[in-house]
Amino acid sequence: MFKQVAIALSAAAFLSSAAHSAECDAPENEAQTRTCIADELRRSDQVINDVYKTAMASRNDEQKAALRTEQRAWLQDRNVLCGLDKTIADREVWIQDILRSYPKTLCVVDMTRKRISTLQQMLTQSAPPSHAGAAASNTERKQTAFEQPAYGGRMPTIHSSGKWYFEFTLNRKAISDISPTLIVMGVSDKQQMSGTMVNVTGREADDSPLRVGVAADLDHGKIYTSRNGDWSDGRPGSNEGADLKLGRDYYSIFMISTAELRQQMLDSGAFVPNFGDDPFAYAMPDGYQPWRNRIP
Repeated sequence: MFKQVAIALSAAAFLSSAAHSAECDAPENEAQTRTCIADELRRSDQVINDVYKTAMASRNDEQKAALRTEQRAWLQDRNVLCGLDKTIADREVWIQDILRSYPKTLCVVDMTRKRISTLQQMLTQSAPPSHAGAAASNTERKQTAFEQPAYGGRMPTIHSSGKWYFEFTLNRKAISDISPTLIVMGVSDKQQMSGTMVNVTGREADDSPLRVGVAADLDHGKIYTSRNGDWSDGRPGSNEGADLKLGRDYYSIFMISTAELRQQMLDSGAFVPNFGDDPFAYAMPDGYQPWRNRIP
């Protein structure tokens, strides 16, 4: 009984504090965010394993078989829906492969956090496992994380050339009050997404907004991102920033890991995209236009 309670508490602590370092409470750039997400995925393996074993120990043979089937179904669904490479045996290589893709990262983080929550509820409620989650995800097998519209939104305006800018305002305390959330923002050509991600851990206390700027230079194949006006990952016009393929059609995109809460975050003003319909918080880089504008 003591072990069961201890495991349940460790799972709850993991969900409310996915990253334990002070740096991970409010990462200042993309590199810190990636490091914190990698750390969360490493620790989630142990949390899921511990909670799963404890749940199995408290069940009869029939319930154990049902839980074992459900866990296998969840792993299969995660691999399919998130588009994961099942041939990668090394866990570190597997994590780094996920982090190279924003949609994969968002999908794996979302499904892992929800699985920990489900397993934790099994312990605290002492209820037999339910197959509802597995059955629901089976109906979505035709769409990978990148294709699932529930995860995000995009502007209908498409650009293949020019220099374009847009912003997102993240009220991290308000987002935190709703749910721990991973948000990805940038541009996509439907094959690859480039931009930046912000992880809201659920422990934020700072009410000051975080404004993420995205500058896409489609003439030179570069994308740059800023946080509160700081272009720490490369200033527009420099050789830094991420590369984009020239000559492709791009649309602006954001993806929110807690897909079922996306509309609540938008309606409440916790997360506010701005593609140029409202004044920007920061001046656009020289030569850039608001994304909503079309080339004359």
